[in-house]
Amino acid sequence: MTTKNEQNDLTKENNSSNQAPSPSHTVQKINKEKHAAHKKVKFSSKTVGVGVLVVALSITGVFFFKNRNKQSTYAQGIAYLEELQNRDEAAISAKISERDRQERLQEIAEGIGSDDSRLWALFRDSVILGDSRAVGFKEYGYLPENVCLARIGDSILALPQVTQAAAASKPEVIYLSYGANDLVMDIGADRGEDGYGLVYEEYIKQILALTPNSKIVVNGIIAPRAGTMTNYTENGRLEAINAQIQRMCERNNWIYVDNTVLDDNGNAPIYEPDGLHFPASFYPQWGRHMITAYYNAINTVPTP
Repeated sequence: MTTKNEQNDLTKENNSSNQAPSPSHTVQKINKEKHAAHKKVKFSSKTVGVGVLVVALSITGVFFFKNRNKQSTYAQGIAYLEELQNRDEAAISAKISERDRQERLQEIAEGIGSDDSRLWALFRDSVILGDSRAVGFKEYGYLPENVCLARIGDSILALPQVTQAAAASKPEVIYLSYGANDLVMDIGADRGEDGYGLVYEEYIKQILALTPNSKIVVNGIIAPRAGTMTNYTENGRLEAINAQIQRMCERNNWIYVDNTVLDDNGNAPIYEPDGLHFPASFYPQWGRHMITAYYNAINTVPTP
């Protein structure tokens, strides 16, 4: 048997279990569920964002490397085309140079074998430097003064005085003829066996520094008439100086003109009464001999 108090407690408990949840409790529960759902959405957004970023970076990287490779290939292509162009230009230039050389050879060959008027035209792109002997080329009217720059009384020591004038026109050929005055001097004697040739060489190179494409043609000294200037021609002095000039030309790939075939050791009929200078009639022979030496040299060794 239950007491009255116990009955009351049972009644309260039954009422409490059958009662609906309170509004505040329901709100709290909904908020918790919302919060959990929001966290899920936030996490999902982060996941999607990271995924998109990874994909974007991947696409960018592929594009970057593809673009870089494309640029590299493009640069290589341009370099190759430029190489081909340079190669073609060099080949064309070589063909033009060879064609010009052949045309020049033909012109010289025809000029050498023709009358004097055509002979002198072969010197139009040249200059002649030298002493009073070479002065005869312009003194007798064969060559103009802008071609023949020779001066009376000069030796090789005067070359620095005509360097600028010799190089001004960038001549095809520079002919040199010194020695008549040099025989009475001891030029380069303090520089050993090749002293004269060494001094001569240094002065010629000063000219070439201003006109490097000019060809150099150096005359050997024409002997004076036999019995003239014996103090300077005896004991092989003349031959020794000519040998130095020839060696100078050989070591520099210059053209040496051997004039012994013209002077016959001083016995040829080519001299004025003084035994040193030459009459007008000798200059065509000498000019033809010089241009022939040049012709033989460029005909033997083709232009690179």
